[in-house]
Amino acid sequence: MAGKISLAINALLIIAVIVLFKNSASSTEDNLDAAESASGKPSLVSASFSANDSTKIPVVAYISEDSIMANYQFVIDEGGELEKKLKAKRNALASKYSKYEGERAKWEKVVSESTDQESYQRNYNMAAEDLMKMEQVLQGEEMELQQEVGVMQLDFNTALYEKVTEFLKRYSTENNIDLVLNYKKELSTVLYTAQRLDITADVVSGLNSEYKAPKVAK
Repeated sequence: MAGKISLAINALLIIAVIVLFKNSASSTEDNLDAAESASGKPSLVSASFSANDSTKIPVVAYISEDSIMANYQFVIDEGGELEKKLKAKRNALASKYSKYEGERAKWEKVVSESTDQESYQRNYNMAAEDLMKMEQVLQGEEMELQQEVGVMQLDFNTALYEKVTEFLKRYSTENNIDLVLNYKKELSTVLYTAQRLDITADVVSGLNSEYKAPKVAK
């Protein structure tokens, strides 16, 4: 689905702003080590919680776009419906092109069976005029389809972007996260991240809960 609809959520990539804090490197490791030792498991935001305001370091997390595209029910449902609509429209246009090919074959037969030069020229001119009109109509419909597809994909991408970013705003506020990066396997600016920074599972779970909630209410 994500491959067919070139919407990927690249718009979700929040450009990383590198912030330099005094002694942030050493305090980061110390705070994380202390938090992990106390809880027995990796901590995402404990370094931020334990630091004073004057030494607070930014809390960074990331989401996997590939996982969201594969597991977010909105993408599965709405993206699937979008793909069906696009496929139906493309098939309808392809059917018209097939009719055009049939019409061209018919005219080729008529022209080839002309009995004299006069009838040949007349049939040839009629064929050229008829086929040219069909070509113009088809080209116009193809352009309209491309524009319609672009609008449909833009609407889908916009809705997806808004749903994910609005959720991330709330999630980040609740968990004191300062920066969320987007990781995509094929087009990623993130070359390495610690697993403890991955909030994808929580995000997908939260997104799906919110997506299903209105349906349950109905």
